[in-house]
Amino acid sequence: MRPITAQPGHVEADVVDALASKNFVYTDCFTITPLIGSPLYYTNAARDVTVVPLGGLIRQTYLGGSVLVQGLRSHIKIGIEVDEQQLVLDYTNELDFQARLPWPKALLLGYLDGASIRRDRFIAGAWGDDLSYPWLGGMPMFDGIVAGLTQVGRQSATLSVKSAINVLDTEMPRDLYRPRCKNVWGDLNCGVDQSAFASIVTISSGSPTTTFLPWTGADANYVEGKVHIDNGDSVTRVRKIQRADTTGLWLVYPLDFTPTIGTTFTAFPGCPGTMTRCQDFHGSSWLTRFKGFPYIPVVESSF
Repeated sequence: MRPITAQPGHVEADVVDALASKNFVYTDCFTITPLIGSPLYYTNAARDVTVVPLGGLIRQTYLGGSVLVQGLRSHIKIGIEVDEQQLVLDYTNELDFQARLPWPKALLLGYLDGASIRRDRFIAGAWGDDLSYPWLGGMPMFDGIVAGLTQVGRQSATLSVKSAINVLDTEMPRDLYRPRCKNVWGDLNCGVDQSAFASIVTISSGSPTTTFLPWTGADANYVEGKVHIDNGDSVTRVRKIQRADTTGLWLVYPLDFTPTIGTTFTAFPGCPGTMTRCQDFHGSSWLTRFKGFPYIPVVESSF
């Protein structure tokens, strides 16, 4: 049997007894957690369902009759085979993704790329008010990651979802030896405080576009860096910098809005991962954190 998590005020035995009596109702609840933005909660029930998500602490309301989710069947297998399934999202009754963009546009812009999706099943004695007929508990049915888009339409979309065990399918040795530093600039191993290098910029001139932010203070140090920018909706967009010079910053991925004069953004420099850059930017003492091997011969000279 799958692990059962009881709802507040109940114990696992309440769920087991309900299942044994064969006199119960259930509903499937779907939690979609994008890499950026708030989680989305939907249920295939005809009404809203309020429960404490598995592994959560506070009650959440799963919307019924909103976005309909089909797919994510439960499989029981022995081994570490990656389970890949098709997920269908029918957003006919909810036109906008997170109340910002139409669903088709949000999907094509990659808002669900790499998002985690889980399906949980909750058990109750009968349908009714969540307080009069409370949900007894739930059990996990599927936990996976969005791997790609198969089809996107005006009213529905088909997504490819792989089980979370897919992260083990990455071929990688225990340690990597390469000329560049294997730390990520600003992570715990690197130790750099990114906020100390942040530049808050307000666009005062030029012609900004979805992929270009004019800024005379930019230089080549910002290549491979990032910008944080919002459209006044308190949602921060993060974009990688492809190219930079004294005219401004060019973004790898376009924004979902066009900045205007007066728009403020925060720019962070990039790190090419070289020992020289580490020393010049952070001082010789920081080389103890450098995890590259700059003296490995390049391919052309290793014969």
